[in-house]
Amino acid sequence: VEYTHDLSGLCDHTGIVISKNQKAILDALTQKVVWAARYPTPKNEKDWDRAQNIFRKLRKEKVRTLADREVPERAINLENYQQIWGIINELYWVAKDEIFESPFLGDGHS
Repeated sequence: VEYTHDLSGLCDHTGIVISKNQKAILDALTQKVVWAARYPTPKNEKDWDRAQNIFRKLRKEKVRTLADREVPERAINLENYQQIWGIINELYWVAKDEIFESPFLGDGHS
């Protein structure tokens, strides 16, 4: 298992199907985790540009007012978070019930 902060990548890896809007939210949350929790600033210009492109996907670019910039389906808010959490939580419990976890995994026993 690869250790990563890439939330939408983890969904892809585990086969969890999410919408494009949910992917945009998870990509933005991944950037927030990396830059707010791990590093104070991007390490290089490439990382800065990547983060800016991800955040740009959360809003409309050419609008008349700031209020018009928001894309409600891509907003980082409680409602959208709960939708994503509902998908992942349900699939976790289905998988947990279907997968037998032996106390001997990893030590050569079957």
